[in-house]
Amino acid sequence: TFLPIHLFTKAVVGDTGEVDILISPGRSVHDYQATPNDAKLLSEADVLVENGLGIEEFLSGLVANAGNSELQQITASEGIEVIEGEHDEHEGEEHGHGHHHEEGDPHVWLDPVLAQQQVATIRDGLIAIDPNNADSYRSNADAYIQQLQQLDSEFQQGLAPVAGCNFITFHDAFGYLAQ
Repeated sequence: TFLPIHLFTKAVVGDTGEVDILISPGRSVHDYQATPNDAKLLSEADVLVENGLGIEEFLSGLVANAGNSELQQITASEGIEVIEGEHDEHEGEEHGHGHHHEEGDPHVWLDPVLAQQQVATIRDGLIAIDPNNADSYRSNADAYIQQLQQLDSEFQQGLAPVAGCNFITFHDAFGYLAQ
């Protein structure tokens, strides 16, 4: 659906298939508007990989409009313990960033440990759908998970001097990383 999920899926798929993206890099999932080309892309797809947790709230209508009864879906955040979302006291105001995710904080990919779990979920979903390429999916996922483990190690070392400190961001997306 969007860049992190696209990158995770592309890493697992490797050269066994083609991986397209619905929301181009640089565009926000929060502002996404489906196009007829997006519906066409889904009408021809074999698999749709989403983050889940309500961040792709546009998907159900788009999938229905695509009319692809053969489309298999993988939710990369399945099985992840979610941080409960807090209600924005300004929710619903037109200030450009007040939104609430009913299913909790969906930004799980921003934690390299949870990203590893998402990659494993994508791998397992693809193996269930396409067992003929299971070995490739496993080896590709293992290589990517190693990269994410290295990233986590770099974060642990780099952030150690500021452990326990508060930080401020423009968007409430970093709760998992902060944990």
